Amino acid sequence: MESFKHHFPIFENESNQALAYFDSASSAQKPKHVIEVMNRFQTSSYANVHRGLYRLSAESTTAYENARRTVANFIGTDENHIVFTRSATEAINLIANTWGTQHIKAGDIILLTEMEHHANIVPWVMLAKQAGAKVEYASLLPDGSLDMKSYEKALENNPKLVAFTHVSNVLGTINSVKDMVSQAHNAGAITVIDGSQAAPHIRLNMVDIDSDFYVFTGHKNYGPTGTGVLYGKKELLDAMPPWQGGGDMIETVAFDNITFAKAPAKFEAGTPNIVGTVGLAASIEFLNALGWGVIETHEKALSEKLEAELINFNGLTLYSRAVNKIGVFSFNLNGIHSSDVAMVLDKCNVAVRTGHHCAQPLMKALGTEHTIRASIGLSTTEDDIDQLISSLHKAQKMLG
Repeated sequence: MESFKHHFPIFENESNQALAYFDSASSAQKPKHVIEVMNRFQTSSYANVHRGLYRLSAESTTAYENARRTVANFIGTDENHIVFTRSATEAINLIANTWGTQHIKAGDIILLTEMEHHANIVPWVMLAKQAGAKVEYASLLPDGSLDMKSYEKALENNPKLVAFTHVSNVLGTINSVKDMVSQAHNAGAITVIDGSQAAPHIRLNMVDIDSDFYVFTGHKNYGPTGTGVLYGKKELLDAMPPWQGGGDMIETVAFDNITFAKAPAKFEAGTPNIVGTVGLAASIEFLNALGWGVIETHEKALSEKLEAELINFNGLTLYSRAVNKIGVFSFNLNGIHSSDVAMVLDKCNVAVRTGHHCAQPLMKALGTEHTIRASIGLSTTEDDIDQLISSLHKAQKMLG
């Protein structure tokens, strides 16, 4: 199987050459192309955007807006639908504090699922408390997939807003988002999808999915931290009020009156993360250059290998068993705390995530307070999987 590890300079560092990195679901390592593009931009074309008439500012503005087009093409839409944010978390908060405060009223229902990341729970709970609304949750099946009967039953209560993850950050479960959106729309709801775990692994098309809003983050997508994307249907973005005030989101400012720019500019107050946005576009260029067929084949083969190893591991409880999933696996060694296991794995140069993974309601549904999570990315190899499994055996022998 072809290895893509050579694209990631961090593994060239002497201290990291033996590292098996299984935390891409938290934050993916950065490919050489992204690092080089960001460095080249900062040393040749950097200036503030949308403000200067000089050459560097024009070049910087062009690079920034070209990044918007690159992102739009990446998810099958046009740039008028793309708002740049600091993260998926900020994008969800933006929706909650604009569309949400306009439309969610006392007695309304917001429908979520039990598998949501806190970023797709906390803003809605805060909004519901502020408005006097109610938050309800669709439940899971024992294999870690969404119980569609529970979802459909909850839609009978006519929620005003339905928000759900495209792919679970704990279980790797891929939800049937197109069907879920269609069903929510039939119930009269607006939809929000958290696509942070989907964007690096699944070819996206906003026209096909038809969600009203879709968000994802840059740093899981092989781009830099501090970058995020909010997709919104144009008619919704146009009708939403600004969230943050400042430079670049205005049309005119007088002492007694302000008029605002059109979307998406009205949601991008202040100097943006220009370099990071250029880096986000570079991460998409990297993925496009590899090709989605290559990416999916590579990750599918590694996921099948790791899943088989975990299923056959005696004394291990695997929580993520959905048929339709990506390479994210949550498990525990029976009778051993996940943090103790992770410390042994670290000594074996294996990096995994432990804890509740910003998904405490999901942990409760799974009947545990914490898990070990191993997630596969483009930097993962077959040798990494062998290293993880042998290290788990060592941890079990030491701590069991």
